[in-house]
Amino acid sequence: MRLRNKLLSLVAGAAALVGLSGSAQASSITLTEFIANGLTTPGGELTFSNVSALIGLPLDQNTDHYSVSFIDKGAAGLGFRLSGPIVVADGNSAVVQLNYTVTGNNGFLITDVHLFSNGSFAADPPPGSAAGVTETIFNGFEPVAQLSTQGASSAGDFINLTDSYVFPTTYGTLNVAKDIAVATPSGSTGTVAHISIVDQTFTITPEPGSFMLGAMGLAGLAALGRRRVR
Repeated sequence: MRLRNKLLSLVAGAAALVGLSGSAQASSITLTEFIANGLTTPGGELTFSNVSALIGLPLDQNTDHYSVSFIDKGAAGLGFRLSGPIVVADGNSAVVQLNYTVTGNNGFLITDVHLFSNGSFAADPPPGSAAGVTETIFNGFEPVAQLSTQGASSAGDFINLTDSYVFPTTYGTLNVAKDIAVATPSGSTGTVAHISIVDQTFTITPEPGSFMLGAMGLAGLAALGRRRVR
């Protein structure tokens, strides 16, 4: 009963935290739909496709119980939030492996990547506890960045963990391999490791050619307006 109450308390805390990262959200879809159809940002700037997910036991295997929603974090970019019951207890551990491709559309290129996750433990975490995310970003088969939000916290406290990377060049398409890990040490009792939200966002910029074309179009309209005035 004590463990059940701890789990319920964690889930309630997670629900209260969903809006704390300063992002604008749209309506969500299930992870099942995300795998089947991907996601395109409302303005069409980014598309997430080729999605696959492997959820390790003892986590809930039903992808309908996990949700994905668009988020806009302003300077930290556009992307999506994964929410779901990523929680283990009493010596268990599990990993959610999420892979996908992100593509810039309409002349937009990717300049930065940002990773955010929250985590909590229901008891002071002994060595071996984990609640965090690691990911590798690939340009084709070549890794170009690695990010991590691994960390620990005191009993019952949530830590909001972030990592980011500015690419030395811009990319039109990138592949992401993400591991979302929760673990409590073997043989432990009364321990719970939990992640409720994982955010992935990308900062984008107009492709130079598209920017110049747009600038030339604006200059042409301005010149036409001046001629009409005369």
